[in-house]
Amino acid sequence: MSWSLKFIDEARSFERWGVLKQEIITLEEFEKRDGLKSGIYSIYANGALVDINIDIVESLPLIVFFNGAQKRTPEVTLPVFSGLNVTPKGMTSRLSINDPSLYMGDDMLMSWYAGSRFVPLQKEIIPRIISKVVQSIDASRLIFSGGSAGGFASLYYSKHFKDAICITSNPQTSISTKRVLEQAHI
Repeated sequence: MSWSLKFIDEARSFERWGVLKQEIITLEEFEKRDGLKSGIYSIYANGALVDINIDIVESLPLIVFFNGAQKRTPEVTLPVFSGLNVTPKGMTSRLSINDPSLYMGDDMLMSWYAGSRFVPLQKEIIPRIISKVVQSIDASRLIFSGGSAGGFASLYYSKHFKDAICITSNPQTSISTKRVLEQAHI
């Protein structure tokens, strides 16, 4: 398994998303933004690159989507934004978050949005991004959704937001060293 960060631009393409892309230097800059707009944001936080796709409809429920395992091919590049066709456009706000650990290498298929001791995704980065979006769009409800490793992330993050709902399918809830090594064929 490749544990060093690869050159991210080689693994990244926004062609298939066809929406505005806004580079953000830091998480703090993202949090200071007034009036978020629909589109893709690239947020750099603690050495991680977190790509998000927001489709905003003010004052309606916000569904936060997490992706499952992602095998890359020439046709399937990062970032991956799950859930864009789950609800009809205009009926809810949607926030799709690409798992930043997938940029570590082509053989990294999933990492449960867990981060590491150096990249505090669970304790800091992702909760701050979600909180900013909820506050900015005045979401009437917060719903988390995902399947497989994204299901694990949905379960995990939903418990940290008061009155949040979680809709998941086949959540992979067992993260063990043995399983990770088997996945990586080590």
